Amino acid sequence: MKLVRVVLGVVLLAFAVVLALLISGFVQDGLLMPVFRFFWLLRGYLGAIPQSALWGFAVIVVFSIALWSLGTVRIAFPSDWTRPQTVPGEVHQLAFWLRRIKRGAYQRWFVARTFADLAIDILRAQGVQVERRGHLSGPGWNPPADIQKYLEIAVYSTPASFGRQAKQAGLETDPEPQAVIEYLETYMMETSNEP
Repeated sequence: MKLVRVVLGVVLLAFAVVLALLISGFVQDGLLMPVFRFFWLLRGYLGAIPQSALWGFAVIVVFSIALWSLGTVRIAFPSDWTRPQTVPGEVHQLAFWLRRIKRGAYQRWFVARTFADLAIDILRAQGVQVERRGHLSGPGWNPPADIQKYLEIAVYSTPASFGRQAKQAGLETDPEPQAVIEYLETYMMETSNEP
């Protein structure tokens, strides 16, 4: 059985070789050469067209395909879809940081620095020349000692040094944010009522 298959394979291979030799001229002249001539002429014609025109045509084709694709797509929004919220304001951001004040040194310093910057802005609004790294003082400015230390340390410290500098200044715990806010509000009310 195997011998028959081998003999049949050899006969078919020999027939294919003889047939290929007999029709090679016909295949070359009748099939391969016309195809090669066509591509050679096409290359010549395409070479005569300016490249900018070809790129323009390609862009138009791509743009048409994109428009057709977008035209078939239906965008459906859920019925409960609402507009996204507006960008949170400063009060919202401060509330965000206040909720995280006990989570780490950076959050603790950031809240203290925000209060210190607010105190500087309030003092400047009263006409006091306060530097960003200076001593906080001004007419009527008399916060409790712990709040004064807290704000001044925040002015000239970094997140890494805030805790160490607070301990060196004798401030074991930060004052409650509520107390700082209340003092700043009270100071603003008192100074705005002065003639």
